[in-house]
Amino acid sequence: MKHKAIDYKSVLSLFLPKGILDYFDIVDYSDMGSYYIICLEESKSVPSEYSHLHWSPRVFIRK
Repeated sequence: MKHKAIDYKSVLSLFLPKGILDYFDIVDYSDMGSYYIICLEESKSVPSEYSHLHWSPRVFIRK
Protein backbone atom coordinates (compact mmCIF):
# COMPACT_ATOMS: atom_id res chain seq x y z
CA MET A 1 0.00 0.00 0.00
CA LYS A 2 1.37 3.41 -1.02
CA HIS A 3 1.14 6.26 1.45
CA LYS A 4 0.48 9.78 0.24
CA ALA A 5 2.66 12.57 1.52
CA ILE A 6 0.83 14.77 4.00
CA ASP A 7 0.29 18.37 2.90
CA TYR A 8 0.89 19.96 6.29
CA LYS A 9 -0.02 23.46 5.11
CA SER A 10 -3.48 22.25 4.07
CA VAL A 11 -3.96 20.57 7.45
CA LEU A 12 -2.73 23.62 9.39
CA SER A 13 -5.03 25.91 7.38
CA LEU A 14 -7.98 24.17 9.07
CA PHE A 15 -6.94 25.80 12.35
CA LEU A 16 -6.87 29.35 10.92
CA PRO A 17 -9.81 31.76 10.59
CA LYS A 18 -11.80 31.22 7.40
CA GLY A 19 -10.55 33.40 4.55
CA ILE A 20 -7.24 34.43 6.13
CA LEU A 21 -5.28 32.54 3.47
CA ASP A 22 -6.86 34.83 0.87
CA TYR A 23 -4.56 37.54 2.27
CA PHE A 24 -1.68 35.60 3.87
CA ASP A 25 0.51 32.60 3.03
CA ILE A 26 1.80 30.00 5.48
CA VAL A 27 5.58 30.37 5.27
CA ASP A 28 6.65 28.23 8.22
CA TYR A 29 5.28 26.14 11.03
CA SER A 30 6.62 24.35 14.09
CA ASP A 31 5.16 21.38 15.94
CA MET A 32 5.70 22.16 19.61
CA GLY A 33 4.11 18.91 20.83
CA SER A 34 0.91 20.23 22.38
CA TYR A 35 0.52 23.20 19.99
CA TYR A 36 1.69 24.54 16.64
CA ILE A 37 3.32 27.84 15.75
CA ILE A 38 2.15 28.99 12.32
CA CYS A 39 4.05 31.83 10.60
CA LEU A 40 2.11 33.89 8.06
CA GLU A 41 3.33 36.37 5.49
CA GLU A 42 1.22 38.88 3.63
CA SER A 43 0.40 37.64 0.11
CA LYS A 44 2.30 39.21 -2.75
CA SER A 45 -0.83 39.69 -4.84
CA VAL A 46 -3.84 41.88 -4.10
CA PRO A 47 -7.12 39.93 -3.80
CA SER A 48 -9.33 40.27 -6.89
CA GLU A 49 -12.01 42.30 -5.08
CA TYR A 50 -9.42 45.04 -4.47
CA SER A 51 -7.56 44.82 -7.79
CA HIS A 52 -9.23 47.98 -9.16
CA LEU A 53 -7.55 50.09 -6.43
CA HIS A 54 -3.92 51.19 -6.45
CA TRP A 55 -2.01 49.48 -3.64
CA SER A 56 1.64 49.27 -2.66
CA PRO A 57 2.86 45.69 -2.96
CA ARG A 58 3.11 43.69 0.25
CA VAL A 59 1.89 46.58 2.39
CA PHE A 60 -1.71 47.08 1.17
CA ILE A 61 -1.64 50.80 1.93
CA ARG A 62 -3.77 52.92 -0.35
CA LYS A 63 -1.81 55.60 -2.25
